Amino acid sequence: LAVPVGAFAQPEGKGKGTDTGTGTGDTTDPSEGTLTCNKAKGKFSVTFKGDVELKDLLTWARSFTCKNFIYDQSVLSRSKKLTIIADDKVTADEAYRLFLVGLQTMGLTVVSKGKVLKVVESGQAKGENIAIKKGTPASTEEMVRVLIRPGNVPAQDLADALSAVKSADGDIKVIGKAGVVLVTDYASHIKDMKVLSRELDKPAEGAGIYTIRVVYTDAKQLADTIN
Repeated sequence: LAVPVGAFAQPEGKGKGTDTGTGTGDTTDPSEGTLTCNKAKGKFSVTFKGDVELKDLLTWARSFTCKNFIYDQSVLSRSKKLTIIADDKVTADEAYRLFLVGLQTMGLTVVSKGKVLKVVESGQAKGENIAIKKGTPASTEEMVRVLIRPGNVPAQDLADALSAVKSADGDIKVIGKAGVVLVTDYASHIKDMKVLSRELDKPAEGAGIYTIRVVYTDAKQLADTIN
């Protein structure tokens, strides 16, 4: 990836190209033409001039995350340009969220492929081999996949309810025999789905398991009569 002109993250009190470990800096080795990076610590400014292209956005993200990105040339040719205006200094986490929102604005997202992040069109992400995350993911615009296992409502009923808060690029499937819901969507939407699932997947009022000890008759015959 080449370093774009006028697109870089600059740490507080340091200039471009520093290597102090306290901020970020993009540097190129004139003889090698390669990009180095420093993982950001503290807050830094976000500086972009003019329209931002995908290459610019990825180079900037790599400068403070040291993450590796891969994308198909067709994605590059179809991606839109965007404008980023950010007056306040941001942390690395905030900058990464801004990066993901920028990708989403371009109609793109990232899926994790081990140590590499693959940039794909948002509508195609659900077809990628995405690892299943446990727990509730952070509220970002990264495409993730989770399993939701209801305990008190049918899986199909829960899936129908979750469809109301999924994104246009998301996907919800019911795995019938397992009684689980497989959700692929932006992490921010899945976080809302988890909240909705907890509210819906509750036992009915007064419902519970009760044991009645039978003393004078056969328990199975009594159960059949009650049924």
